[in-house]
Amino acid sequence: MPPVDGIWGTPTSTIDWCEENYHVTPLIAEFWNTISNVIFIVPSLLMLGIGTIEGHEERFQWCHFSVFTVGFGSWCFHMTLLYSMQLLDELPMIYGAAFHLYSDIEVTSPLNHKNRPLQIGLAIYCAIVTAFYLLSQHVIFFQVSYGLLVTLMVFSSVRLMLYYEHNTLLYLTGLVTYMSGFVLWNLDQHFCGNLQNMATRAPEYPLGSAQVHIQMCEKHNLRIDMTWEDCDEFICSQCAKTDHKDHDWKTKQEVKGEKS
Repeated sequence: MPPVDGIWGTPTSTIDWCEENYHVTPLIAEFWNTISNVIFIVPSLLMLGIGTIEGHEERFQWCHFSVFTVGFGSWCFHMTLLYSMQLLDELPMIYGAAFHLYSDIEVTSPLNHKNRPLQIGLAIYCAIVTAFYLLSQHVIFFQVSYGLLVTLMVFSSVRLMLYYEHNTLLYLTGLVTYMSGFVLWNLDQHFCGNLQNMATRAPEYPLGSAQVHIQMCEKHNLRIDMTWEDCDEFICSQCAKTDHKDHDWKTKQEVKGEKS
């Protein structure tokens, strides 16, 4: 939407989302895009607390913390539409995706295993993306950089699905919803005018333009699904860590052999 001044001043972000600015309250630029981040913040804080009490692996804790930082940054960004807050939203998305990719790859490793080469590689990738994005402010570069990490997460999850016993429905739900969220996220940026036209041209539709806001909330909910489901399953595999030193991941062939 065209920039509208509010309590936070003139928007300075390089992206202005489809939701009408300061339409609900002068305190929040994009009301629905802001409050929908509760789905990031509250569950991640709860799981951080549970993980601390239960003594879960460090990588799981970093996953939950990264989800919290994305939610907090996104709240600040959509509330203010300031460029500094935009970076607080977008850069944690890169770092969080790197944490989740690392955790996904390491899920079959021994308990508390440290994959230093992978850690260094992901850290270098994040540093390069951060430096280039800060210098160029090129949104497409950010989207491609984030999309690459998402694609690698998908491939890693598919690998687990193909070779190891798992909850198929859980993984398929995570894959489909996460990719759907990524698509909706991009559609919201590139086809805002079309979405607004659909709302304004259907005055008889009871939800009217609120439908666009609902789609925004749905976008945020979908974007978290695979992250949350993956971490939830990994943590469940650690609940009996006092009885099992290592992860008990079995290949499909091993399970088939046991059944025969």
